[in-house]
Amino acid sequence: MKKTLLALAILTFATSASAITIYNTDGTTVNFSGSLRLRLDNERSTLTMARNIDAAVDPALAERFRTDAGVRSGHTNLHNDGSRLEIRAQHQINDDFFAFGRLEFRFNGARTEKGVDDFGSIYVNRAYVGFGAKKYGELSFGRQLTIGDDIPQAGFDEAYSTFDTAMTTSGLAVARYDYKGIEGLQLSVDYRFAPTRDSVGEVTQYTGLKSGYDAGGIYTFGIAEGQEITVSAGYSRDNYVNNENNDKHHKDAWIVGAKYRIDDLELAMDYTGHLDKWKYTGEFQKEKETLNVVRVGARYHFTPKFSVYGNYGYRVFELKGDDHKLLRKAKLHRFMLGAIYQVHEQVMTYVEGGILRGTRNNYEDVREGSILTMKPKEDQIGVGLRIYW
Repeated sequence: MKKTLLALAILTFATSASAITIYNTDGTTVNFSGSLRLRLDNERSTLTMARNIDAAVDPALAERFRTDAGVRSGHTNLHNDGSRLEIRAQHQINDDFFAFGRLEFRFNGARTEKGVDDFGSIYVNRAYVGFGAKKYGELSFGRQLTIGDDIPQAGFDEAYSTFDTAMTTSGLAVARYDYKGIEGLQLSVDYRFAPTRDSVGEVTQYTGLKSGYDAGGIYTFGIAEGQEITVSAGYSRDNYVNNENNDKHHKDAWIVGAKYRIDDLELAMDYTGHLDKWKYTGEFQKEKETLNVVRVGARYHFTPKFSVYGNYGYRVFELKGDDHKLLRKAKLHRFMLGAIYQVHEQVMTYVEGGILRGTRNNYEDVREGSILTMKPKEDQIGVGLRIYW
């Protein structure tokens, strides 16, 4: 069968990210890998709104939006883009049964002298161990991703996401099971424990996460030579302690995705959202938050080393109070276009641009019969370089 450029590109990237085996004795293998990632980008935006579009607005900031149509900022930075070091270990217990573990370190942890280059303290980003068998699947425990990170199909970006999944994608204390015993099929469930507790062992108050769980599946199958389809779906629930009275609430999130590949072209779509209801001890007795996002994307491989891609996302957020009173509503559009070039087996570079436009109406802030309306904007362009080993 003739190999497509997409298949060759995947092979090239897999080779570039290959690990160094530092120990291989008596069925135990330890691999070391990593990457140095830097990005130079320019961003112009209405301050805080693009990143925090759903949150309450400080009255002083709201007044500036009323008087001068927004608080604008612009800057150019050269910064860390997710550089990491990773160690993976696996011990073959018998012909089918094995144990495994993973440690991943990143370099953008919080510290007082952390600069705009986004290099801070080194910290453990992933740390988990587990057991597995080809026939029965894998069971792992620790600081790790959930199936929610795998389900999206239309996220072709390297830097400027067009609204990713609403599902929870990782946790500090996660027990996860994955089944891959059928070709092309992955099924997964996990349970997440409280990530933080206070001095007496209680879940941290004020929106503290008490527990959560995720479930999902991904299935890829061929339909003709050079053509395949991937479908995916997932659901998550986060259980919270909400306030000083230990009132509880939960958030439900979901995502469905699909991708069609024909030779060197990929077309994909995701739909995701969440529903969050809780009691509130302030002005309103209870509130309900809803989010709905649709995202489409495409990628084309011109050669095994060069590809172009793009995304469009549409996002609608609503917050309602007592008697279904609408408090806030935001609609956002985000566009992204980029290109990747594999300079060498272990060197990748990309250029990417993103545009965000939208409207947010604050029905909580009404003066003389007029609500506060904001027009968040964000324009981004960046060039990235990654070296793998």
